[in-house]
Amino acid sequence: MRKRVVLVTFGSLGDLHPFVAVAKALRQRGVEPVLAGAGLYREKAEAEGIAFCEVRPTEEQILADTGLTAADLGTLISRSPHVLMDLLINRLITPYLEHAYADLCGVMQGTDLAVTSSFAFAARIAAEKLGVRTATLLLAPVAFFSAEDPPHFFELPWLPRFRRLFGVRATRAVLDLGRRRSRRLTHKISDFRRRVGVPALAGDEVMDGPLRADRIFALYSPQLGPLPADAPPQSRIAGFTFYDSEAGGETALARDVEAFFSRGPPPIVFTLGSSGVHAPGRFYDEAAEAAQASGKRALLLVGKEAVKKFERLASEDVFVAGYAPHSQVFPRAVAIAHHGGIGTVGQAMRAGKAQLICPMFADQADNAERVARLGIGKRLDHKRFTARRAAAALDRLLADSGAASRAAAIAASVAGEDGAGFAADEIAAMLGAGQGGAA
Repeated sequence: MRKRVVLVTFGSLGDLHPFVAVAKALRQRGVEPVLAGAGLYREKAEAEGIAFCEVRPTEEQILADTGLTAADLGTLISRSPHVLMDLLINRLITPYLEHAYADLCGVMQGTDLAVTSSFAFAARIAAEKLGVRTATLLLAPVAFFSAEDPPHFFELPWLPRFRRLFGVRATRAVLDLGRRRSRRLTHKISDFRRRVGVPALAGDEVMDGPLRADRIFALYSPQLGPLPADAPPQSRIAGFTFYDSEAGGETALARDVEAFFSRGPPPIVFTLGSSGVHAPGRFYDEAAEAAQASGKRALLLVGKEAVKKFERLASEDVFVAGYAPHSQVFPRAVAIAHHGGIGTVGQAMRAGKAQLICPMFADQADNAERVARLGIGKRLDHKRFTARRAAAALDRLLADSGAASRAAAIAASVAGEDGAGFAADEIAAMLGAGQGGAA
């Protein structure tokens, strides 16, 4: 009898895609995957032949209840780390916790393993209630909240230097202050645990909850750093996953994008991922000017809803597109300017291209610092992004032959990574499932 695994994700496409990749890899190993998440991802999952379970709330319900548009949400998320956490916990997660829990208890009945993302609180509570083993997929180094190798948080940019000066114990004390604030923020989740008869978590829901799983897979390259010394012993670095189909299945590059590449030298690709495009500010206006100042062509990936808004920037040397698979356009770029989402970082590293990273929120600042530390990119925060600064940074990157050679060497290593396959092999071994039987 085939083993059954429920994979539960919460967030944007950058959060979804690694779960799709792991689900596909599990199916190839004779395991039955079920993807659970927001209903708007159903078509993509089913196009890949993956069973799907919708977990409430719907996007329409969130927008109706909050009175916000997708653009409003993007603006709030990018405003500050504190606003981001408050929005996530108190407006997008906690009000719907009971509904999500009910949905997940239903789909987890009789399942052999639950694989969850960092913010899938309801999934972890449902798994504990039903006695289902768990694994966590951590998508970026920041998710370990390590005192040994502290992240570059937006609100605590000095923390890595603090660690070098004062040591691990003092750094852990700083992180514990964050835990106290997080516990206050998530007290309703703790209350819900008690209400459904699940033991209180020994630690914080945000910082510690994902690390309490039976197995933890870090789906990023060891090039960005090894596992921190204080990572749980059940942790493994799996490597990057590479999945970026727009609608599921094979995705061909749009003819007009292909034509733009064909009629001139490699462009700079500018992208803000699937979340940042809802609150780009003047990023794309400044990007078009920066490319012109550097004497380069530009491909602006602005999101499907914003093509009409930004088509005014189009010219012979600037092309405006809603979406294009990064795996297909990055190798044909001269450089990539982006928001620093871990999936975009991985695709840019695999393409061997210089990166100008313009972090907006969450893990992006830490990802940017790690890329800069490798000598293959520079950081220019989104709030400081202007044509003059971007052009200067891009000119320095493109003139640095050392950065180019380092990027090429790293690309050769990253191209061999298969985080989805690694995680699927480990999960299949946990379950005692047969491997190698493609479905």
